[in-house]
Amino acid sequence: METQELYQLATWITKGCEETELDKYFQALTIDLEAYAKDEKHIKGAQYLNNKKNRLNQIANALKQFPEIQLTDDQATLMKSLDIDTLFNEHSLKTLHGILQKDHNFSFVISTIGNLNVSLKNALDKFSNILIYFKDLPYSSKKQDFKNPENKVFTRLTFKEKASISNFVELKTWSESWYNIARGYTIAQGKSPEEIEIIGAGNGSILIDLLANIETINMICETINHIADFTLTSIEAWASYEGMKYIRDNQKNSDKQQVYDELLKEEKEKIEQDHEDQFKRITDKLIKKYACKNECSNELKKAIKELSKFLDDGGNIKCITDSKSADNETEKALQESLKKFEKMKERLLLEDKNTGD
Repeated sequence: METQELYQLATWITKGCEETELDKYFQALTIDLEAYAKDEKHIKGAQYLNNKKNRLNQIANALKQFPEIQLTDDQATLMKSLDIDTLFNEHSLKTLHGILQKDHNFSFVISTIGNLNVSLKNALDKFSNILIYFKDLPYSSKKQDFKNPENKVFTRLTFKEKASISNFVELKTWSESWYNIARGYTIAQGKSPEEIEIIGAGNGSILIDLLANIETINMICETINHIADFTLTSIEAWASYEGMKYIRDNQKNSDKQQVYDELLKEEKEKIEQDHEDQFKRITDKLIKKYACKNECSNELKKAIKELSKFLDDGGNIKCITDSKSADNETEKALQESLKKFEKMKERLLLEDKNTGD
C-alpha cells in the first residue's frame, strides 16, 4: 500500500467517526446489550425493542452521513484485515439489522455486535496513531492526500495469474507490453508517450497516469467490448482446432498423423489471421469514432493486441476517478466491460474443457 492510500484511509475513518459519532453509537449499543444480557427477561420487552430501534437508527444515520470514498484494492484489503469492512459496505445496515433480529440467540447478538465495536475501536486507535506519525514527517502529510484532478482518471494495473511479475524477465515483458499499450492510446489521443507518469506502486499493482481523460477510458472500454465480442466468435474455431488435435493425437498411423499435422497448421494459421483481421477492424472502428489520425493505426493496433493479451492472461485494470464525477460512470463502464470479457473467457475455458473430455 502506498503512503498516500494509508493516509487517505486513516483520515477518512477518523474524520468520519469524529463527524458522525459512529463509534460512540456502536459503543452505546454494546453497553445497552450488555445491560439487557444481565436480565434476559426484558429482551422481548417494549423498552428493549424501542431502545434497539433507536440505536440502529442512530447508526444508520451516521453511516448515511459518512463521507463517500472510492477505496483502492489495498485499502479494502486493509479494512478487511481490521474486521471493519462489513461496517462500510452497501449491505452494512441490512447486516446489522439481521444480527439484531436474532433475539432467540442473544449471546450471538451481543458477541457479534461487541466484536464489531472492538474492531472499530482498535482500527480507530491504529489510524489515529498513524496520523500522529504523519504529522511528525518532514513534509506536509496533507499534500499526500490522494485526490484526482477533476475530469482526470488514474489507472491501476494489477498483475496476477499468467500476467504476474515474479522475476526480471516477466518485469521486462510486461513493462514492454504496457509501454506499447500506453503508446498506442496516447498517440491516438494526439499525446506523447513521454507524458505518461507513474504515480505509485502497491502490492502486485502499479498506478499510472495514462493521460486518461474520460475519452481515453471510453476508448479502452470500447476496445475491451470488441475484444469480448470476437473472443466469443473464436470459441467455435478453437473448439474445432482442439477436436482435430485430439483426433490427431489418437492416430497410430504416421501418414494420417502427418495429414492432420498439415490440417492443424492450416487451421491455426487461419485462426491467427482471423485474429489479426479482428484487431484491424477494431482499430479502424476506434480511429473513425474518435477521429484519430490514420498515422496512429499501427501503434493503436499493437496496443489493442497487447491489451487483449494482458487481460487474457489474467491482468486487471481499474480506473480511479475524481469523486465528483457523476456517480463514477466512467469506472462503472470499465468494470462492466471487464465483466463482459471475463464471461466470454469463462465460456471459452468451459468449451475447451468439454472438448478435451
